Amino acid sequence: ASSGPSPLGSVPGMAQRGAPSLGTPGIPGTSGESGISGGEVTDRVDSLRGWVVVAATVIATTAMFGVVYSFGSFFGAMADTFGASRSATALVFSLTIFFLFVLGALTGSLADRFGPRPLVLASAMFMGGGLWATSWVGRMEVGYLTYGVSVGVGVACAYVPLVTLVSGWFERQRAAALGVASAGIGLGTVIGAPLARRLIDAYGWRDTYRILAVIVAGALVLAAALAKRAPLARGQQAAITLRELAGQRTFRLMYASGTLMGLSLFVPFVFLIRYAEERGIALLKRIGLDEKAKEYPDRLSGGQQQRVAIVRALAMEPHLLLLDEITSALDPELVGEVLNIVRDLAADGMTMMLATHEMGFAKEVSSKVCFLHEGMIHEEGPPEQIFEHPQQDRTKAFVQRIIDAGRL
Repeated sequence: ASSGPSPLGSVPGMAQRGAPSLGTPGIPGTSGESGISGGEVTDRVDSLRGWVVVAATVIATTAMFGVVYSFGSFFGAMADTFGASRSATALVFSLTIFFLFVLGALTGSLADRFGPRPLVLASAMFMGGGLWATSWVGRMEVGYLTYGVSVGVGVACAYVPLVTLVSGWFERQRAAALGVASAGIGLGTVIGAPLARRLIDAYGWRDTYRILAVIVAGALVLAAALAKRAPLARGQQAAITLRELAGQRTFRLMYASGTLMGLSLFVPFVFLIRYAEERGIALLKRIGLDEKAKEYPDRLSGGQQQRVAIVRALAMEPHLLLLDEITSALDPELVGEVLNIVRDLAADGMTMMLATHEMGFAKEVSSKVCFLHEGMIHEEGPPEQIFEHPQQDRTKAFVQRIIDAGRL
């Protein structure tokens, strides 16, 4: 009696034939026999109408998850506005994710009973209203309700009903349809955070929430208009009840694995941007370029770009740093900028492997020098040996030439 399988609602084909459904007798479209009301739904499975439902799902999930997964862009600005700690600010997002997934069982069952359209419209109300209300809050505690609860409930109202609705419209093309429908989550993730960041920089976080409220509410109203209860799939078995489903060991294992996966997936969404900004600014200060943090790379000089490239590598906290001809493309006056950074790293104890033609610099900062000839290590040793007392004839000839050229 389902418009399609729901993760925690009714799941076709998982129980023995004749198992009770979650339908409610007397309510059109929810009886355990058909899942449709007196031929109300006449569209066939695997039809064009099903792909319209897929499009509705992509529109809705792109808008919803574009908002939810962009919370990290708001994190710093909201924490600064309210003078709140990171943990207090992160609780807003935590509540959103909690309600999003916990309410899936309820919204899936409601979609089986009443169809997806009322729930998607409710999602538009909760998400649009919640974001708009959040833009006016004066305390973080109020934001727990307006964003954490309202936005979480809003996503729950549309996510499970729409995604599971898609499977009810397809048999032969079900996997492909679900794959396309799920792409909306990825689109929202890619689009949402950069868009939010640009809007925050231009208008501030409060006006950005108002703009997103209008966008997401409009997208969900459109999705509701396009969504339609699915026809009963051919040969579909009766649905398993939620209690029977929870009693299955396979389901419990899948639920536990999803919970653990969520911990590693959603925590970075909150803290990643703030961490990256703080870590990046600290490293840029180390090389004297913190005032260039907002510049685009093509507006930096060659020496500055090379120094930023070193910072990018240092951000990964490496045990070993590989530097390959880092001064080869620089003007002579910019070489010193980069070499000074390497000197500082060497003084701080960073282990580096450096390929260079700056012989004086190599002698100054190296603890070991390898002289390469024809692709092989021809001689190696401390810098005093290589540059002052080389043992091999080829090394002696090379050192003498760079001395004669005034480069050592």
